[in-house]
Amino acid sequence: ECFPERITITAVNDDAKITHYIGIFSDISDKKDQEQKIKQLAFYDPLTALPNRRLLLERLDQAIIISQRHQHYGAVIYMDLDHFKILNDTLGHRVGDELLIKVAERIKGVIRDEDTACRIGGDEFVVLLDSPQSIDEVEETLKRIIQEISHPFHINDLSLQVGVSIGYTLFPEDESDINSLLKHADDAMYDAKQAGKGTLKRFQG
Repeated sequence: ECFPERITITAVNDDAKITHYIGIFSDISDKKDQEQKIKQLAFYDPLTALPNRRLLLERLDQAIIISQRHQHYGAVIYMDLDHFKILNDTLGHRVGDELLIKVAERIKGVIRDEDTACRIGGDEFVVLLDSPQSIDEVEETLKRIIQEISHPFHINDLSLQVGVSIGYTLFPEDESDINSLLKHADDAMYDAKQAGKGTLKRFQG
């Protein structure tokens, strides 16, 4: 059996020569499990299991440092589901929650392992693209997300359809701080909604 333990080892001497070692250990599996639960609550959204805003800010801070050092692009993407409130109010929060879980799965299915998808509240998601090769790659990824989310979601006996409006900004080209980058992506997302929803817009400073 393999499990985490805390162990104290004491040497036993006989005429200044070590003859034995005595180990006293305790199983700390419960402690490790508790630490993992605390970490999960602190850094991850309890509904979708995506990183939350706190973990996003940490990863974004690191991504900005790396992009400045190596002159790599990074992209902050803000997403808001179209017509989600109507579905949530009409069909109930249980269906709405299941829909958000499925949306999160589709977003994760499009982005790379090194990228970060977060839920920061309600039907709002943020994606951090780590070192994309070009602006075209960013937009191709976002177009795939729009396409994936446009397909019907099957929940219980229901077939539901929503869209997503997306705004994004690039760094280090957008030289703002972390909170401003998020605001710029949010502003661009609002422009996308104003343009007819189901679209994407880049922040223009």
